[in-house]
Amino acid sequence: MKKLVVCRVCGYVMEEGKVGDRCPACGVPATAFQEYTPVMKPKRELWLSFDVHPVLVHFPVAFTVATLVLSVISLLFTGTARGQLDAAVLVLSVLLPFTVIVSAAAGIVDGKVRFKRINTPLLVRKIILGVVFLSFSAAMIVLILVSGLGPAGVLIAFLLCNAGALVCAIILGLIGRSIACARTPG
Repeated sequence: MKKLVVCRVCGYVMEEGKVGDRCPACGVPATAFQEYTPVMKPKRELWLSFDVHPVLVHFPVAFTVATLVLSVISLLFTGTARGQLDAAVLVLSVLLPFTVIVSAAAGIVDGKVRFKRINTPLLVRKIILGVVFLSFSAAMIVLILVSGLGPAGVLIAFLLCNAGALVCAIILGLIGRSIACARTPG
């Protein structure tokens, strides 16, 4: 196994032989590095190093923001342009719940690998918020498929569900950021 070192200033971990004269992450002199001993088994560390869940969460966030922005922009247009924007919103809305489900599944695996269980307080909060996020995204599909975005009441309900989904995504991201470096030893 390769010998690892960690920057005492920022926590950046790298192979000992690759340290130059400065930390590549924060720029402090290389003298700030010390020996690093991983707290997790190599297989668990390997899974987390792929960043599967952190990468996948970008899709539901991007789709949520895009549907919100495109829905609002579509209000400025009529005719063909409006129809094309509404079609884009429809496609993204239909795909959104699937991206939420895939991201949540990866999050459950990530939590199980990271903490050896998924019933920690923050993970339970993330699971509950994920279900709410999924509910908002499912409501968006129902609204757009049943009535389209034409009627004002439907559009308002759609935008409110979209805003609710975005709030869930933001809170999920903040919680995720707070636990991104946490690892249960073993």
